[in-house]
Amino acid sequence: LRRRSHKMYNFFSRKCAFTTTTLFLHRTLAVSSFSNSEKMPAVTARTALDEMGQDGAFKRKESVWRDVISKESSKFQPESGRYHLVVAMACPWAHRTLITRALKGLEDAISVSIVHPVWRKTKPDDDEDKHCGWVFGDPDGQPFANTKGLGGPFPPAYAGNEPDPINNSFAVRDLYELAKDTNGKYTVPILWDKKLNTIVNNESSEIIRMLSSEFNE
Repeated sequence: LRRRSHKMYNFFSRKCAFTTTTLFLHRTLAVSSFSNSEKMPAVTARTALDEMGQDGAFKRKESVWRDVISKESSKFQPESGRYHLVVAMACPWAHRTLITRALKGLEDAISVSIVHPVWRKTKPDDDEDKHCGWVFGDPDGQPFANTKGLGGPFPPAYAGNEPDPINNSFAVRDLYELAKDTNGKYTVPILWDKKLNTIVNNESSEIIRMLSSEFNE
């Protein structure tokens, strides 16, 4: 088992061995930041289900939050205990960041939250807001039914589904709104900066590169 884990680690290391300079060169999208005095533009909440073509094919759009943790960065330095990973076991893109975190032995350096595997309304008190998405577990909550009435009741939390330990958010959407997101697609994984209280990156391929290369000391 130890030999197998070593081979898996070497595989991920080779796959993720991109330099920080390369990451900066390949960043294609950026999010504008807003000061507290600026008014946030109207945002239409959407999900991956809105990215299906007329032929039924999934046409995934680029992730928007693409900052980089690096020693060369003036904003996001690699620091133990500073960053928090938000993932869903039901999301393969998020799941691979969790695998990389484990293979690199970063469990003590980067904390993690695992959201509930069943989507729920992200604004349950707003009848006009129909958006459904990832929510945090609530061990003290009540069982709930599928929003379409086709399943459940589901427990308010499964093993490992804890409340948001940083901002006490109900849904992943709340984190995006706290970070003043203007895109409206509230996905996981999220690499969250506890120091600046904002999103660093939500592109899984870039997150695993950072976990692999920037936390080696």
